[in-house]
This record gives sequence, structure tokens and C-alpha cells, in this order.
Amino acid sequence: METPRKKFTDIIDKAVIAANKMDRDELLFSYKGILYPVTFCSAEVFRAMESLEARSDDIILAGYPKSGTNWLGQILSDLVAIFEKKTQNKESSMKDEELEEFPYLEIGDTGKYEGDEKNTCTNCPLSSFRFLKRMNKLPSRRVIVTHLLPENLPRSIFKSKAKILLLIRNPKDVATSFYHFSNGISTLPSYETWDDFFVAFMTKKVPWGCYFEYLSKWNKYVDDENVMTITYEELKENPVLGVKNIAAFFGIPLTEKELQSVVERSSFQSMKKNSQKTHGAFGSVFFRKGGVSDWKNLFNEDQNEKMDKAYEEHSDKITPEDMLFSYRGILYPATLSSPETLEALKSFETRTDDVILAGYPKTGTNWLDQMVKELESTDAKYTEEEMKERISAEKKLETFPRLEFGDPGVYEILVLVRNPKDTAVSYYHFYNNMPVLPSFTSWDEYFAAFMNGKLAWGSYFDHLVEWNKYIDHERIMMISYEELKEDQILGMKRIAAFFGFSLCEEDFPRIAKNTSFQAMKEKSKETHGKFGDILFRKGVVGNWKDLFSKAQNEEMDQKFEDCLGGTKLAAKMKYDVYCKA
Repeated sequence: METPRKKFTDIIDKAVIAANKMDRDELLFSYKGILYPVTFCSAEVFRAMESLEARSDDIILAGYPKSGTNWLGQILSDLVAIFEKKTQNKESSMKDEELEEFPYLEIGDTGKYEGDEKNTCTNCPLSSFRFLKRMNKLPSRRVIVTHLLPENLPRSIFKSKAKILLLIRNPKDVATSFYHFSNGISTLPSYETWDDFFVAFMTKKVPWGCYFEYLSKWNKYVDDENVMTITYEELKENPVLGVKNIAAFFGIPLTEKELQSVVERSSFQSMKKNSQKTHGAFGSVFFRKGGVSDWKNLFNEDQNEKMDKAYEEHSDKITPEDMLFSYRGILYPATLSSPETLEALKSFETRTDDVILAGYPKTGTNWLDQMVKELESTDAKYTEEEMKERISAEKKLETFPRLEFGDPGVYEILVLVRNPKDTAVSYYHFYNNMPVLPSFTSWDEYFAAFMNGKLAWGSYFDHLVEWNKYIDHERIMMISYEELKEDQILGMKRIAAFFGFSLCEEDFPRIAKNTSFQAMKEKSKETHGKFGDILFRKGVVGNWKDLFSKAQNEEMDQKFEDCLGGTKLAAKMKYDVYCKA
């Protein structure tokens, strides 16, 4: 898909020529309270756009500016080309140039949508493109890209049930990329300093409006069956899985060879190399870095805090109902997972030497994860350089899965359990401090949800009942949070033996020191970001006594007995020792 796009580049070139003749304050106009570039958009086109006849097989890509829409547009165009090759028996009689149209819905002239011989777009430099109702002449499947809010889209898009791919990118990288883009192309106002642009970005003075309002408006549609949400970051981490999910969403079957071909052609290096051919003289402006976390080169501490606060305020506007989704009867956080991700996990291929850790939320999985990593790296005797490479690779592959294992017969699984009362208390504080989860007005309200399995990742008791079925499996080892707290070195020796790690006696005290609660809490911001303090709160046994009432104690005692009484797992957990007042 690296073929030249003459109309695409002509439109950009004409817009740039017109912008070069304008003063800075003439470059933007306001329509319905939102700013747009005058050399690309017009009020006349917005009105004409309402007459668009959307089709049910249209492929709509929605994303705020500088979220990666050019990148995703390439992927979607490649997928459509593969689809057409498989489904159409003959080439279209129309020339490619006749079929070409600027893919962005709101950019162009009125002839893109209307049939009037008089093009009413008097200010728009793109008015020379006079092929009437050109969008209607484009063959299916059309790829349509937009930066618009959902309420500003033609009504036919939602009526037609066309599928929409919503692309999201973290606000700090969006702002950084938007700043460089604004200063690299004359169609947008430039800024003398990053500080000036940051103020404009935070006060809705940039083209296409407020980033946070954009997310808030689109958030209302994320559960629509015809809308799929994907983040720039997850696509960078695993482009193969991302493209596979996108193709499945739009009903485009792919062979492994076709999948790899799309991924390779849409890599940042490939697109940057061909940018002048596909995007004209300003190709290098459209494809600058294509990375994650470039914001660290520009943001100061004050700007960081302001953006964090704005993002949290936006998160607070999400209703509790929007924060969770149900998959096979179990709730999951909508901002951390998705039905598509959970479906894709079915294709996860395990290896015989995989180290798998399973545990209900807030049973100590972050602690044990670090412990196992230290044991494994010590056993492998990595050099410092090898360790850096491994950490880098792991970051690229990070995910937040709940794996449905089936028969766990070919790999070792370490199952971590924790007494239900401390788990419930820890999860309560976690719920009320993480903005991605719905908070509770009281402990009593939360306790009822915990006992009824109405929390993210489902019922604690169902989790243990299912894992108890595998307690005697030779490739599964059960360990409790409490026994690790009692004697961490002994616990680590058992874990090392289970996974076949070979360590010296002096390695264990060192690893125990590195993975102590105090050591991990001190490094929590470095290892887990700004929510480190929430992930590592107390790390103790018996904290439940501060919250449980007598009635709640009795209710949980009975529930544990009903679900796990007399089982080997119950004996291992020493419920009477840790959960009886």
C-alpha cells in the first residue's frame, strides 16, 4: 500500500500554500465551539457532510489528532486491499486516481458530499476538486477517518451500524506530538515555546478541541457492539495481536503470511521511509518518532501534575457502570482489559518452561511476581546487559490477562492464595483508591459486593474452588501469602525447587531483602508508577480485624466452610489460625 496518492498530497500542498499567505490568527475558525484549521475544513463542508450516505460495511476510524490515525489508516487500507483481493473477481473499471478521496471525513470541499454544481466552499482552498458526491462513488469497503466528536458525525454512520474503530493514545504523548506537528506544518498556528502550547492544549485552544472532552464523549459508545477501542500503546507493544483483533472485528480473515505482511508494511520505519510518496513533502512531519513516552523530554513537574489531575478528573466522570464489563459472567475493568483481549487469549501458546503465577487480586501477586523474577534471573546468571535486554523485552510484552487454563498438564503453575478476610480488606482499599475501578461509599457496601462476587475478576470463593481441583497436580504448587510472610526464605527455596532453579545458599537472603515489603514499597513509584503506594499499602496479616463486624466475621466463616470446608486447600490456608478472632 505504498502507492502514490496524488489527490491526498495535492490537498495537503494546496492547504500549505494557502496557509503561507495567512496570518497566524487567521489559520483557525470556530464551528459549534470547536476550533478547526481553515485551510482543511469549513462550515460549509460540515453542513454538507450531513448528507453522507453511510454503509453498513464502511470502516470508520475515530481518533483525536496525533493519536496515530495515519498509522491505523495504513493498517486498515491494507486489510481492505486483502479483503477486496479475496472477494472480488475482477478489477474495477475506474482508475485508482478517480477512486481516490481524502480519507478524513471533515477535510475537503462540499463536492465530496453534495451534488450542487456550485461549490459553496468559498474560503476553502480545496474547492477546485469539483467531482460531485464523490464519497458516493467510492466502492465498498470505504475507509473513513475522523477526528470529530461522535455527536458531530453524520447521523447515517450510527444508523447504518457501520463499525467504528476508536483509537486512543495517552494524553502526554498526544500533546507532545501535537506540539511538534503544529510547529512543523504551516496550516496550524506555531508556538514559540512548549509552555505556550501546553497552555493552549489544556485550555481547549487547539484544533479539534479538548482531548479530555473527546475521550469523555466517546466513552459513552465503548460498549456498543459496533465499536472497538484500541490504544496506541497496546498496538505498539504487540502489533501482531492488535492487527489480528482489528481484522476479526471488521470480519476480514487473514492468513499468517497476510498478517505478517500487514504488520511489516505498517511499521513506523516502513511508513517513514515511504512518507514522501504517501504524504508528500510533509511526510516527515506526519511520521516524526512514533514512540511511547517522548513526553518525558518536554513535561516539567508542574505540567505533569496538571495533566495527571485533568486525567483523574476525566476518569471521575466515568460512571461506575462504565468501569466494568462482563465476560462469561465475570467482571473485568474496562480500561485494563476488553472482551477482544480475553477472546484472543484462547490462542495463547504456552511453553514447557513457562513460569506461571496465578492468584486472586490482592493476594500478593505483585510481591510474588518480583520474588520469582529474582529467583529466575539468579538461576539464569544473566549478565547486566542481558538483564537490561530482558527487562526491555518484558516491557514490550506486558499485558493484564486472566488466563483460562483448561488442563494444566504441560507447564508449571504457582498458585498464590491468601486468607479471604485480609484479601477482602486489601481489595476494598485498592478499589477505593484506583480511579479505574468503581469506589464504594462504605465498607459494608463493599463487603456485600465481595461476598456476592460482584467485583472485578469475579468471586474469591469461586476462584479457590476451581483451583482446589488441581491441588494434587504434579505441575501445580500451592503457596499461601501467610506462609511466605512467616518464613520467606523457606518459601523461596520451595519455589526454586519446584521450577528447577539452582541457587546458592547466600542468594536467598539477598533476594529476601530485595523483595521485602519495605524495599518494594520504597521503589514502588519507580516500578509501578504513581499508583505504587496503592499497590503496596501495608503488606501485613490480620488487618481485617480493623474493619470486620461480628456479623461479617460469622458470615465469612460460614461461606468459607460451605465452599472449602474439609478440602486440602483449606487446610493449607490455616483458616482457623489467621481468620478467627
